[in-house]
Amino acid sequence: MKKDLLTVKELAAELRMSPKSIQRAYRKEEIPVQWLGRMARFDLAKVRRAMVKKAQAMPWTVIRHRREGRRGAGCSGHRTK
Repeated sequence: MKKDLLTVKELAAELRMSPKSIQRAYRKEEIPVQWLGRMARFDLAKVRRAMVKKAQAMPWTVIRHRREGRRGAGCSGHRTK
């Protein structure tokens, strides 16, 4: 039987992300979280929907640059004096 609600570690493993990234996302309210006392729990289907919705709202140039490993426009990664 599949669990309905996942812990931070379980969600991170399912999405192949770090637990720190999961924590950062729910603190920024990018993914839905349910609190059981002091324990954060996640519905995998709701989290995936939220991630798709966020990705659809992103400008395509940002997504393309992230895939290619580039930074934003005008950011060469080098400091100028």
